[in-house]
Amino acid sequence: MNDDEFCDETTSYKDEFIQWLTDRLPSTGKLNNIDVLYSLFGIHNKRLNTLIQDDVFNNTLNFVNVLITDKMLDRFCTSILPQKHHCIKKLILETTSMERILLAGDYPNLTSLELFGFEEEIVFRYFTGNISNRFPNMIFDTVTHLYAYDTIPMEHEFFMQISRNFPKLKCFSMENDNSQTRNCDQWNSYPIIEYSHLISLDIMNVNTDYVEQFLLQTKTHLPCLTELKVNYNQLATVTMNFTRDETRHNCSKVKRLILKESKVFSKDYYRYFSSL
Repeated sequence: MNDDEFCDETTSYKDEFIQWLTDRLPSTGKLNNIDVLYSLFGIHNKRLNTLIQDDVFNNTLNFVNVLITDKMLDRFCTSILPQKHHCIKKLILETTSMERILLAGDYPNLTSLELFGFEEEIVFRYFTGNISNRFPNMIFDTVTHLYAYDTIPMEHEFFMQISRNFPKLKCFSMENDNSQTRNCDQWNSYPIIEYSHLISLDIMNVNTDYVEQFLLQTKTHLPCLTELKVNYNQLATVTMNFTRDETRHNCSKVKRLILKESKVFSKDYYRYFSSL
């Protein structure tokens, strides 16, 4: 089916168009809306312009699992995103291109953000207030869901910046197997981080340091946390087998505790999570 035939088709236009695109994709067979928007945006065809307004092409933009050239990124940031930003509800980004993409629009309906690849230089540029004067001023007050992944340590300053830049954050998920580098004396010099609206925390796939980062009340305050996903052995270690007072407060309102392991729990466990 060629473009002219598409323009003449009136029945199940969207489904047939998607199938037409899928048939022309590489062997992966996956439809990527980044490619669709880049290819069709700006074409002077009423039917096609109406089609790419559909939520399936705009709700979620994934810039990670796609080969995007500098030319493509330039066009997205100068033409496509400034006109489409109000339609986007979720962005999946690498930090190397994060600044350009986030500055390309206001994203008034953005509620979910996934960030990958916090290279050390990028971390210090975007997530420390004394180095970057751009990202710290970007307040994402519509984002309620955030996912962060990397293979380098995420320090206390990083989580401080997250709490400032995402003041309405409700669900936070992260993955990082590398331990933090700060020692106990350095921790004492940092203010306590507060996530005022956070209700769900997924730290199932992290180093034990991050379990302590979130549960220890001298580091983080989680007044609304009701759902916690965590590795049982790490949880038992950080809470000292559910007897540690300094981690008790952030666990006190948890009503849903999701663990990988099936365990026979002690009385101390149930006292610790009294809201279960």
